[in-house]
Amino acid sequence: MKKFIAKCLIFSIVLIFSFIGFFLFEQGDVDPFYQKLRGYEKSSLIIGTSKAAQGILPSVMDERLNLSESNSLHNFSFTVYHSPFGQTYLDRIREKLRGNDKGIFIVTVDPWSISSDWDTIQNKEIFQEKETFMGKLHSMNGWINLEYCLHYFSAQYIEILLKKFSTTNSKLHKDGWFEVNIAMDLDQVENRINDKVLEYDKLADSYRFSKIRFDYLVKTIEYLKSQGKVYLVRMPVHQRLLEIENELVPNFNNILNPVIQSNQIPYLDLTPKNHAYRYTDGNHLFKEDARTVSGQIAEWISATN
Repeated sequence: MKKFIAKCLIFSIVLIFSFIGFFLFEQGDVDPFYQKLRGYEKSSLIIGTSKAAQGILPSVMDERLNLSESNSLHNFSFTVYHSPFGQTYLDRIREKLRGNDKGIFIVTVDPWSISSDWDTIQNKEIFQEKETFMGKLHSMNGWINLEYCLHYFSAQYIEILLKKFSTTNSKLHKDGWFEVNIAMDLDQVENRINDKVLEYDKLADSYRFSKIRFDYLVKTIEYLKSQGKVYLVRMPVHQRLLEIENELVPNFNNILNPVIQSNQIPYLDLTPKNHAYRYTDGNHLFKEDARTVSGQIAEWISATN
């Protein structure tokens, strides 16, 4: 009986370590979030939704700003559903920060990140991100995040191995940049833009500016100011998507101005230059244009210092 128990125990240990080891093969080829939810605290962060996740490369910023490894940027942006401004995102930002008072923080903002579904607009307790891994995970740090792997992993586990022997259309880099490789011929791009316009038109029907989310933008800025230097950025977007954003929150920059002035933070609005860039679907920058924009943001930061 003791031998049987011992064998079961050994088998269980081997099984557990094999399961853990399996996820060490996931290096951003399968899941679009996992690399952001493991590792250790960071000193400098890029904050925002998927526009920033795909549109700002920490590697470019680090090189242009001559940041040391200990102070290098980490892209901690997710999506409009996972990381709009609110208590949940602010708590996760606090958890991810090392806290050395010398950080650099690129806070990207647009009408979507300070808006909410009409049903939840006045009640932060039912904001949708609380029901995602952003609100449910016990930790976002550590050398492996088993809780995420067990409950929130976005693909079948076998894909981790299959992707090692096939090409992939996307990759989440260790620094948090989400690289998307996609065909950019004009017809396909136009079709994706049309689809995205339809999606956001429908979303805009139920979304409204949220005073609660806006207040959390302010709280996020104030907290990050205590940890280093904050730079506020509005990412470029295709003109058709910009028109929807401007209908959602008219006079967006006027709403931001009191926050910018009271906190004395620089603000860069890249939407006037939106025609200068290519987009995969109207909302997200093509990866080569993301490199360009990242360099422009870095040059702007250098010029403000």
